Amino acid sequence: MEDLLQRDGAVRGVRVDGEVLEADAVVLAMGPWTGRLATRLRLPRVYGLKGYSVTLEAADVPAHALFMDYRTADGRHLEPEIFPRPDGTVYVCGMRDRQPLPESAEGVEVSDAACDVLAGAAGRVSTTLAAARITRRQACYRPVTDDGLPLIGRVPGVKGAYVATGHGPWGMLNAPATGLALAELIADGAPKLLDLRAFDPAR
Repeated sequence: MEDLLQRDGAVRGVRVDGEVLEADAVVLAMGPWTGRLATRLRLPRVYGLKGYSVTLEAADVPAHALFMDYRTADGRHLEPEIFPRPDGTVYVCGMRDRQPLPESAEGVEVSDAACDVLAGAAGRVSTTLAAARITRRQACYRPVTDDGLPLIGRVPGVKGAYVATGHGPWGMLNAPATGLALAELIADGAPKLLDLRAFDPAR
C-alpha cells in the first residue's frame, strides 16, 4: 500500500501500485512497514527488528521447546528458541539484527553467517542437533513499538481507519484474537472479545 486516502477526516480508500481502491473502512496491518505511515497518521513509532531462523533435519528429538540464554565466543548475547516439529525437523530462531528495514518484503536478505550461529547454538545443547543438516534459512522483520505493546484500534483523527501491528515476534500467535477484536470494533463499534484500551493507538 502506498497511501491511505482521506477526505474531511475520514478514510475514503487506499492507493496500491498507483490504483485507488475505495473503502469506508481500512485496517493498516503491514507489519513493520506500517511505520512508514505512522508519523503522518499520528501513530506511535513502529519499526522493524530483523530476526533469523533455521530449520534443521533432526528426527527423534524430544517434543520439548527449549529457550536458551546463550553467549557467542565474541560475547554477543542471544536468546535462541528451539522447537522440535512432528515432521522430523527442528525450528531454531531468536537472533536479532538491527539492519534497516528494506523498502518491501522482497528486499529482506538472509545472512548465512547469522543462520550458522543459530544452528551452532542449537548444536551446543544436543549432539543430534550438532550433526543436523540445515534445510532452510530465513530472515524476517518483526514489527515492534517503543513501549513493546501492539497497536490495535482506531487511527487517531481518521474516521474509518484502524491499525493492527506491533506484535513483535508474537504476530501469528495473536493474529486470530486481534482480527476478531478489530472485526467487532469495526462492525459493532466496540470489541466484546477483549479490552483494547492498553493497545490504543492514541496512547
